[in-house]
Amino acid sequence: SMRVRRWPINRCTGKLAFDREFALVDSSGAAMRLHSYPKMSQIESKIDLEHSIMIVSAPGHTNLVLSLDKTSGTAFGVSDTPRDVEVCGALCKGSVWGGPEASKWFSSVLGIRCWLARHYERVDPRKQSGTGHTGKDSYSNEAALLVVSQRSISLLNSIIFSQGWGKQVDSRHFRPNIVISSM
Repeated sequence: SMRVRRWPINRCTGKLAFDREFALVDSSGAAMRLHSYPKMSQIESKIDLEHSIMIVSAPGHTNLVLSLDKTSGTAFGVSDTPRDVEVCGALCKGSVWGGPEASKWFSSVLGIRCWLARHYERVDPRKQSGTGHTGKDSYSNEAALLVVSQRSISLLNSIIFSQGWGKQVDSRHFRPNIVISSM
């Protein structure tokens, strides 16, 4: 877990900067999910806001460093043409991010051919009272922020146990942006 004291919010979207902007996509164009590809749990990423880079690491592999600057263009392995990406049954658009180097790195870690997509943001100056944004701004589900408390997870697990319903859950099952722990 990570303790966050301050994190930038995108002024146009109201979401945490860079949150759910990236997805690993398999060769069929579907976003990869942890329950189908458990090796994804070995991948860690860190955002360096000062240098506008993302550092991705996995055991036994050298770090992958990717620019977060959308204006870098194809110099950093960013495709100009957005591709279809299926996320939770919804069709979205994504730009290939990091080019062949990133695809090779993730494919090596996961043992399956895949590519890194960054959510493609359509801009239309006629939409939404001048903000220029249309549609979803990330690969999020229903909301920009999903919050869960550790106490509610514990309560749910006690109910699951008392009813004999099976396997306990943790916060990852809900894909929250923020997990509140007791103080």
